[in-house]
Formats: sequence, C-alpha cells, structure tokens
Amino acid sequence: MPKNPAARSAWNFLGTMDNKVCVTYWLNVLQNLGKTGLPYLVTLNPSHTPEHKLLKWSTGHPFPSVVVSKASFELDHIQGKRGIWFCGAYQGYSFHEDGLKRNAVESAKSLMNAAIVDNLDLNQLNRVSASSNSFKIVGLGCSVGPNTFIAVQNIIESVKLVCQCQGLDSEALEFQVLFNDQASNDFNMLFKCLSKGRQYFAAGVPGSFHGRLFPKSSFHLMHSSYSLQWLSKVPPELVDKQSPAWNKGRIYYGGAPKEVFEAYEAQFAKDMESFLNARALELVPGGLMALAVPCHPSDTPPSPFFLMVLIQLLEAILNDMANMVKTL
Repeated sequence: MPKNPAARSAWNFLGTMDNKVCVTYWLNVLQNLGKTGLPYLVTLNPSHTPEHKLLKWSTGHPFPSVVVSKASFELDHIQGKRGIWFCGAYQGYSFHEDGLKRNAVESAKSLMNAAIVDNLDLNQLNRVSASSNSFKIVGLGCSVGPNTFIAVQNIIESVKLVCQCQGLDSEALEFQVLFNDQASNDFNMLFKCLSKGRQYFAAGVPGSFHGRLFPKSSFHLMHSSYSLQWLSKVPPELVDKQSPAWNKGRIYYGGAPKEVFEAYEAQFAKDMESFLNARALELVPGGLMALAVPCHPSDTPPSPFFLMVLIQLLEAILNDMANMVKTL
C-alpha cells in the first residue's frame, strides 16, 4: 500500500523498472468490511512476502479454452445451493464488466424462473388477452445486447415450462419481444446481433421508460436489468448555485453534502413512481415484471460501496476529458 494514506485506493498498483507488476486490493473498501485493527489486503505478485499474512496460494489468470467453456455451463448446478449465488466473471471473458451485468442476469436466472413458474397463470391471461396464442415480452433498457437476449431466452424457457405445468401446448404459443431503449440507442447493432434461430418475433420501441410506451394492457411480462438506476434528468438543485444541494459541477454524489444525496434520492423516487404508474397501465391483469437493480445495504453509506468506487473513477475520467476539450 502507498505510504501516504491519501494515495491509497481500493485497487493499488506497483510497477518496477524490470516490468514486474504488483497489485493490491483493499478488501475493507471493496467488501465493505468497515474498520478493523489491520487492513485486509489481497496482493498479487508481491516482490516479498508481506507481514501479518493470513493465507498464501498460487493461482493464475484463466485462459479461454474448451475446458473452461464447458465448465461455465455447469454453473447452474451449484447456483442457489445453501442460499449462495455466484455472480462473477465466470460466464464472460473474465473481466469485471462481465460480472457486473451479464452475471446479474445469470445469477438471477433461477430466481426469475421460479417466480414465473409460481406466479404466472396463463389460463387467466388467456381470458383477458385479445389473442390467446400470443405472449408479449418487453425488455426495457435493452442497449445492444447480448445480455438482453440471454434474459429473454430464459424468460421464454420459463413460460414454456409453465405451459407444461398447466397442461397447455407450448408449441402453439407465439412470442413477441419488444426491445426498448432511448432513441439514441444503436438499434441497428441490436438487430444485427439477433440470433437467426430465435424463438420470437422482434421489434424495437424507442423512448424513455419513465413514461408511457405501449397501449393499455398490451404486454404480459416486462424485464429490465441494470437500467432503472439511471435518472430521467439531473436534479435541478444540483446545478443551482444558490441551492444547498449545488454539486459544484460534479456528476456524482460521493463525498458530497447530504443535500446532494437527498436530491438524487428524491429524483429517483419520482422516476420510479412514473415508471410504475406507466407499467401498471400497460401490463395485462395477471402479468409480471422482473427487475434487476443495483443496490447497497440501507445501513451502508453510498460512497464506500464497491460499485461507487468505479463510478467515482468514471467521474474523474469524464471531468478530465471535459477539461481537455475546454483547453482546445
């Protein structure tokens, strides 16, 4: 760790003149361990054995291979056992980005499947729907895939299982999937990535999900993963220099006064109310919504939460880019 406490961070890098690299992870910050007598650290490739070590082992970065690819398909066999859910980079390319979103979908797969099987009554939906052999799914905040496609396929497999459990013909059911995101989203890329062998008809619906997007009682199941945390707009108090919540040009609330956090919180509450009111009109009676939203424990300050460390880094990068443009 750096000798200067102000220079310490969740991830600490140390390089040498002969191109050797040492990385130390500060677990107190990453895992929200709170204050401890000594900091808990995980160090990769240390130049010497650290003092007060608890454990030492040899490992390596995973390399793509047939064996690794086959092993990734076995994850479902241990998901949810003893209440443990694995959410890492195992199913992607071993980068944190894979663990952040795609594995949120994968780890929630069993939970979503169980919720659909337990709560979806297709016979009731048939009584209230205009077409009894059509099942409409909406993906809100779809981006350009492929995470949305994985979630949609999981949903379709679960609905087909419900058909079998309720004595219905799953082959007679036709699926339509409506992919939604902002009008600026690259829908061309989204549709280029669609599988030719998909089991559904696809369409795009541009627009903000904080308002109405579909006719009344028009879809059966709505899914959104890692999208609802984005606000519809910047809280006006943050750009008002006369307001206690003025954020001094920053784009994030980490380390800011409580008024800044409260302004973000109030805007999120308004956005969620608008979102739920719109979906209440668009969802058929007996339909379902499946939402995956990043959260932190209510008794944990937002700033130390591990995901917030990444956002703070992103804020610093964007501010540097903006300042570079100003100087041109």
